[in-house]
Parts: sequence; structure tokens; C-alpha cells
Amino acid sequence: MNKTVSLDTSWDEEWLQSAELKAMIGLADIFMPNLKEAQRITGKHDPEEALAELAALCPVTVIKLGERGAIGQSDGKRYAAEAPQADVVDSTGAGDCFAAGFLYGWLQGRHMADCLRIANYCGSKSVEAVGGYTGAPSREQLLKALNGL
Repeated sequence: MNKTVSLDTSWDEEWLQSAELKAMIGLADIFMPNLKEAQRITGKHDPEEALAELAALCPVTVIKLGERGAIGQSDGKRYAAEAPQADVVDSTGAGDCFAAGFLYGWLQGRHMADCLRIANYCGSKSVEAVGGYTGAPSREQLLKALNGL
């Protein structure tokens, strides 16, 4: 069964600090918290330290940094990607659109750096419209914007 299990979380202080969550992270193939969640889970303020701790639990770990982009680790290598400029209207759903973009790239067999680029683009387009997914780009828009990536 060739399946990929991705895990994102939501804000619940008690849950984010639980041993159960850390066990679940260890069962996932890809884990994508935002910075605040990563800090709460690990107790580490520094994003790089939080990434290192979470990457020890999950083979592919990505921390969403909002307007600063994202950092990630896969196969023991660290990656970073800046977010494109965006005219922020509503951040609702930006993390979900980021995750969808990352998974799109990952399931296409793209390199980790490309997955982060795709994810950042999707998240940045999401915030330019009101509503969780209204601004999410189509596949055609994504391919055009990223030069056929």
C-alpha cells in the first residue's frame, strides 16, 4: 500500500503539548505545523531548533512561517523558501492552501525545494481574497506563475 500520510495540526495548547501528538507525528510521512504550533510542541522559540526537533520525529517536516515563507527538512537536509509578496486581504485558509500546494508538489515527485516554492505560492495567493479558498490558484495559474514547475 503505497500511501503518504500528512499531518497538520490546529491550535489547542493542551493537545500541542501532549505525548499523544508527538506519537502521531512519528507515524506521519509529512508534518506541517505553523511556527506558533511548532514552538508550542517543542518548547523551542528558535524556528531552526523547532525544525530539528520535529524532523527527528517525522521524515519530512515543514514549518510554515507566514509572510516569511517556510523552512523544511527531508532526508537530513534543510530547505528554506521565501514567500512571494502578497496584498493581504484575509489570512483565513492560508495554511491549508500552503499544505495543498506542498502536497501537490510532493505527490508529483517534485524536489523538496520546489514543493516549498509551490506551497508558498499557493498560500500567498490565498491571502489575496476573502475566504479560505477563494484566492487559491488553479493548476494552470500555478504552472504559469512558476514557469511550468
